[in-house]
Amino acid sequence: MSRKKLLKLGISILALNALGVATYHVAPDLYQIPTVHAEETPAEDEEIPDGQERSIANTFKRMLDSIESSIKDFTDSPDEDNKELLEGDVEEAKNFFETAKNAMKSPEGQKSFAALEARYNTLKAKAEALLSGKPAQPAEPKVEHQEITTTEEIPYPSRTENNAVLPEGTRNVKQAGVNGEKTITWDITLTNGKETARTKKSEKVTKEPVEEIIEVGTKKTGVETKETVTVEEKVAFKEETKVDPALDKGQTRVEEGEEGIDEVTYEVTKVDGVETSRKEVSRKTKKAAKNKITYTGAKAVVTTKEETKTEEVAFQTREVENALLAEGVRRVKTAGKNGVRTIVYTVTYTDGVETGRVEKSSTITTPAVDEIVEVGTKKVVAPVVTTKEETKTEELDFQTKEITNPELPEGTRQVKTAGKKGVRTIVYTVTYTDGKETGRVEKSNTITTPAVDEIVEVGTKKVASTTTNGDKKDPATTGNQAESTKKEETASQDKKALPSTGTAVSSLLSVIGLAFASLAAFVLRKKD
Repeated sequence: MSRKKLLKLGISILALNALGVATYHVAPDLYQIPTVHAEETPAEDEEIPDGQERSIANTFKRMLDSIESSIKDFTDSPDEDNKELLEGDVEEAKNFFETAKNAMKSPEGQKSFAALEARYNTLKAKAEALLSGKPAQPAEPKVEHQEITTTEEIPYPSRTENNAVLPEGTRNVKQAGVNGEKTITWDITLTNGKETARTKKSEKVTKEPVEEIIEVGTKKTGVETKETVTVEEKVAFKEETKVDPALDKGQTRVEEGEEGIDEVTYEVTKVDGVETSRKEVSRKTKKAAKNKITYTGAKAVVTTKEETKTEEVAFQTREVENALLAEGVRRVKTAGKNGVRTIVYTVTYTDGVETGRVEKSSTITTPAVDEIVEVGTKKVVAPVVTTKEETKTEELDFQTKEITNPELPEGTRQVKTAGKKGVRTIVYTVTYTDGKETGRVEKSNTITTPAVDEIVEVGTKKVASTTTNGDKKDPATTGNQAESTKKEETASQDKKALPSTGTAVSSLLSVIGLAFASLAAFVLRKKD
């Protein structure tokens, strides 16, 4: 047995189990009968638990999956085996469909089964078309949801009270009962514009019922008589909401209700000629009440409008010869100008969404202006054009950065690292026409030698001073320091004036020597 047939057998067993559950709730007297009759309808007051509904729905879904698989197999290989399997799958689903549908009692079950039913109809049509050799033309149902509100009466309760003042047997309405009202919101499922399911979303009491209170007489009294009286009573109409697939969405149409008339016969009891109670004997409808119906639209709203669009019309280019222009030279005599084309469309919208567009007219409202280009025909001697590369170097200035040195006396500056200028190399491509430069283009611009920053140490060490003779500055030391400072400034100025060559190294050594001389003078002064 093939894998496909084994799978089909398993689905059939699951279907039989599900059919057992469904038929037990639909028609318990058929539970022991293996054949399920699809036309039998479940009792109105019976409900299948959600778990059983899901089991039946899942079994039917597996049947649809099997049909879909068999359709693919038969399409790929239309042999007798695949045909037999497809026919069997379709027949099995047909036998199961009505029973499964009738088993869906809850609104949730009916709503979920609606999707399976739509899929079943599509697959069945496709399978039957394949088996008959006709091309399948499945029509996907259009499913929509709409919310409507209905009102229902809430019957009023009734109770009796004894009244010792009323004659015995007398019944008197002390407080008339008034029916209440509740508002129910429904979710309506529309398939191709027709209602296929209705689910209750909410229920709210908008008017509480008023209790009826009837007084019952207990007082012993005189002569009691009974007579029959026939009267006409008005019957209030009800209100309901329906969907009108021929009415545009968002619109409503109301059919006004009319009160009915009932002919009611009462048995009236009187005591001493006074009516004490009346009992309804019969009621006959003389004129039926007509419900007030509010229709809500479900038809798509189709509108059209015109839209205008402009497009550029490219200009044409025409060439004319000019014997005064050098051969190969082109010159625009008349500039071209694009024209404007105006297109008018008739656009169709369905429920506000564009569904069609037809071109109504297309007109050139501004003609394009042709571009006239003069082409030279005069013979000229071609110039001698040559190119060569030229290289140029430029100096790059270095930056001066200062850092503090707590070991140097405050106000002292010394060069720690001498600055050095960099070099930028620029390469040009130079064009010569008949030996004269006619063009120069920078080909490259590269820093071939980066500049070296100059690092200058700035002293921050505080030098103590007193008024004693021993602390007086040595004129020689002071002079040396002044001379050192002057030499440092001179060296710094010389450094800035000199190019970045061997002179910079010599300057750096001079500065270092001056710094050491200043430090030695400072140490000698401290010893003194």
